Amino acid sequence: MLDFELATSLPNLELRVTPQQEIAAISASGCPLATVNLVGSSYEEIHKQANSLRRQLLKQPEFFPWR
Repeated sequence: MLDFELATSLPNLELRVTPQQEIAAISASGCPLATVNLVGSSYEEIHKQANSLRRQLLKQPEFFPWR
């Protein structure tokens, strides 16, 4: 699901799970796998950065649920 090798190489990303950990949804919105600090001049710019990063971190980006 998640490209841990890429995730661990990103200095502004903090993983909250390990590759061996079983992941279970903790709410209707899912389970946070990582936190990241993004900086931009607008909400739209930061949102684009977040979506781009999410796609990169997925091993199967074709299943990307965020638009």
